[in-house]
Amino acid sequence: MIYYDSRDWASNILHFFTSNVLKVLLTYVLVIGLVTTMITVLLIDIVHWKVNIPPGIFYLHGIMLALLLIFRTHTAFGKWKEGSRQWASLINHSRNLAQVFHLALGAEDRQSRERFGQQIVNYGIALNRHLRNATDKTTGLLGLEREEKQLYQNKHHLPNHMIRQLHQLLNGLWTAKALSADHHQLLNKKLAALSDIAGNCEQIRQTPLPFSFSTFIKTGIILYCLAIPFGFIGSLGYLVIPAVMFTSFLILGLEILSEEIEDPFGAECNDLPLSEFNRSVERDIYEILELDHKVMPLEQPKAYEKRY
Repeated sequence: MIYYDSRDWASNILHFFTSNVLKVLLTYVLVIGLVTTMITVLLIDIVHWKVNIPPGIFYLHGIMLALLLIFRTHTAFGKWKEGSRQWASLINHSRNLAQVFHLALGAEDRQSRERFGQQIVNYGIALNRHLRNATDKTTGLLGLEREEKQLYQNKHHLPNHMIRQLHQLLNGLWTAKALSADHHQLLNKKLAALSDIAGNCEQIRQTPLPFSFSTFIKTGIILYCLAIPFGFIGSLGYLVIPAVMFTSFLILGLEILSEEIEDPFGAECNDLPLSEFNRSVERDIYEILELDHKVMPLEQPKAYEKRY
């Protein structure tokens, strides 16, 4: 994720022109510009196009296309925002779990506190790796023995396995009378909430905009841009070419940016900073459980160091 000063318009705009998104966008704009040039030359120099199409038709179609793009951007940003909300819930539930566990266990049971703290932190890290389809599922996990690493690496859904291990840990403490029935029930509910968050995040990642709708929007954008010369070539002449390219830049830009933020759990710089969320949980959990632990800080890139 890129951190920036929203009030610094000049720097933001200048750095946008170095972004990967812009490179993709300009490729499409240049292709549309090339096709528009061919159409314009054909209509002016060969066909001698004299048909006057009322501009109102293009204004009406532009309004319809704008409504579709509003829906598109709203849907994409809604998924990004919902992904952020789910990870905020994960952070809050993790802290609440640690608070209840801190109160339920005495300070003398350090081994259980360390094991519980590790598992809660590792759950968030494992969910991060799971959502990003990471090949190495154990990178960043705390306190793993060699056998555990091998076991975890072979799990298809590692977060589910970790939730089961946490339930087993709580059941063992409850059986040993180290936890009261009330604390045991409350902690189990919090663990169920963590599992629900994983399912919600998977639903966000696995349900993009339906293919037919997405294709329809893209087709509508291209047809609208390529139809503009037929209506404005009489008044603009060859100036219709830059007019079409500018229009396609704005319209296609919204579509490409929507695609960029539709999956908020990736590792691109417009996605959510999941690793930073993990570090926040790690720091807070060990502090709540009053355990000595050094959190290794992430390397923070300067603003715009990673192009977006």
